Amino acid sequence: MIKKLLLGLMAICNLAATAQDTLNIDTLLIFDGRTRGPLSQSSSIARIDAKTLQQAPVHSVEDFLDYLPWLDLRSRGNMGVQGDLSIRGGNYEQTLIMLDGVPMTDAQTGHHNLNLLLPPEMYGSMEISANGASRIYGPKAMSGAVNFTTQLPDRNSAIASVFGGENGFKRLAAGASGYYKGWGAGISGQTLSHNGFTTNTDMEQNSLFGQLYRKDKAGKIWMNAGIGNKRFGAQNFYSSRFPLQQEYTQTRLITVNWEYYWGKWQWVGNSYYRYNHDRFELYREGEGRYQRSGKRYVRGTDTTPAWYAGHNYHQSIARGGMNNISRRLGVHNVSIGLEYRSEFVRSNVLGEPGDTLEVPFGSDGARFTRSARRENWSVYLEDKIQWNNWVVSGGILINRNSAFGNGVFPGIEVVKTLKKVPVYIFASANKGFRLPTYTDLYYNIGGAKGSKLLKPEEAVCYELGTRFMYKKHNFRIAGFARDGKNLIDWVRFNGSNVDSAANLTQVFYFGVDGYWEYVPKKPLAGVLQKIGAGFLVMNADKKSDGFQSFYALDFIGQKYTLQADWKLHKNINLTTLGYLQKRMGGYKKPGATIETAYPHAFAMDLRLTATVKKLKLFAEVTNVFDSPMMDLGNLQLPGCWIKAGITAAVGR
Repeated sequence: MIKKLLLGLMAICNLAATAQDTLNIDTLLIFDGRTRGPLSQSSSIARIDAKTLQQAPVHSVEDFLDYLPWLDLRSRGNMGVQGDLSIRGGNYEQTLIMLDGVPMTDAQTGHHNLNLLLPPEMYGSMEISANGASRIYGPKAMSGAVNFTTQLPDRNSAIASVFGGENGFKRLAAGASGYYKGWGAGISGQTLSHNGFTTNTDMEQNSLFGQLYRKDKAGKIWMNAGIGNKRFGAQNFYSSRFPLQQEYTQTRLITVNWEYYWGKWQWVGNSYYRYNHDRFELYREGEGRYQRSGKRYVRGTDTTPAWYAGHNYHQSIARGGMNNISRRLGVHNVSIGLEYRSEFVRSNVLGEPGDTLEVPFGSDGARFTRSARRENWSVYLEDKIQWNNWVVSGGILINRNSAFGNGVFPGIEVVKTLKKVPVYIFASANKGFRLPTYTDLYYNIGGAKGSKLLKPEEAVCYELGTRFMYKKHNFRIAGFARDGKNLIDWVRFNGSNVDSAANLTQVFYFGVDGYWEYVPKKPLAGVLQKIGAGFLVMNADKKSDGFQSFYALDFIGQKYTLQADWKLHKNINLTTLGYLQKRMGGYKKPGATIETAYPHAFAMDLRLTATVKKLKLFAEVTNVFDSPMMDLGNLQLPGCWIKAGITAAVGR
């Protein structure tokens, strides 16, 4: 009864809202090159601030991505369990994920790229570039990039959050920072778990994240260090033929960033180490599940097939760094930089046969028997010219990879400002690429087969658009195209039971997207604080005829995003988020021989916030209308879910 009453109240508020999508664009970041950080170059930049992220009814910052028109978050499980992020029809392997400008790319598989370790309360902002350009961001940024920034410990503050909800949902998060005479330190952590919303969807995760910070007149330097563990029931995650899956991951991260300025000179750089351990169980082991019996696993009368010798274990390690020097010379701003990255994987499935080592972390004697390593060097040169109302930036990246050889990736961007009215017209053409993951190259088990013959995929991205502001309105629209070559996809040909990694010859994507945002000086009708809307419409010149495409051709063809913020009372606010989307392509139901088209997906989430001094009390409903949700074939996502919580903060 309580659930029905709360749903009714939220639905009434929502219908009154006609919710829209707000993006909080920082127009100063329209076009500023590497001299302002890794994501400030592109005219497609959007910046979502910390306040917007913290007001949203999400418990991992990546879940917010679904409400942005450019982005496609194909969730296997929400709340940070696992999601594949793509931009403008590119797949998740073609999108670069960064934390404070440091690449989070996992060489084993992009499924782990969003293992970011921070609770939502500790993010500073989220910056999105919806236009691919390897000359700006390096490998992986073939269709775009997303940079998550942390809140640096530059003040004395503390925050704690406690949430609970249906399905045994529990989340505890806390953080604190101290700052004195240019030195700062901070620590945060969280634990999150629930019992699952359907069979084999339970999960638990824990993380701890620390920071050290130093600022002086010349600039600043800071270090991030974190560790996180996740365990989750992976029902149908990778194959409906083996639904009862489970996965464990452990991620460790250490990064050092610096920004220094001396007159017309600027030095920006970073250094990092990222480790990810993955244990994947195609047959879930545990009480009431499969149990090891000799060399096989048994569950009641069911015994695993002879080819399943044990679980999959992987360790991926990435080390690297970047140094960029910039110098202003009249109307020019010239940058030169060097980037290095080493990728190593140790596994019992991926790589070439090598040394035998025991697998750590409760592997019951399993052994690593394979490994692979590659190194990547990038050198880039860029010149940004600012003259009258024009900004022109051009550059080139020369890349050398020990496994795939050399490549050259140029690009150019132009912005024209009309000063009589605040209008910006922008155009760009950039070339990007990404390397196959070790899963693409080597995986061969359970009806999935990689290929060591894969080539790197490449694309040229084009964009033409305009952005303008009028009073409290902010509007942007752009047409875009991406000409992809040797695109890597996992496909299943009709009549086959094998999922194969393959290079698709060439695919041309094209479309248009935009947004509108309105922030009145005073709440409209005394309640409406902010309203906006976003959209994306796109297509490609190829379809999955004769085969099922798992990623490259299953992009979103139409998406409409909605958000509104309401002030219902002096200290009571309502945030509403929603989207409607149609995915192209299709999937095969278990036992079917032909594809079923993806249905339209509609979601609406609400969060009611009451502020009492330093306390914020929350009541929220996700998927208010209990709509059936599915981002990947045969993989059910949560229905209506009610949660509530409280946050206390000081010094913020």
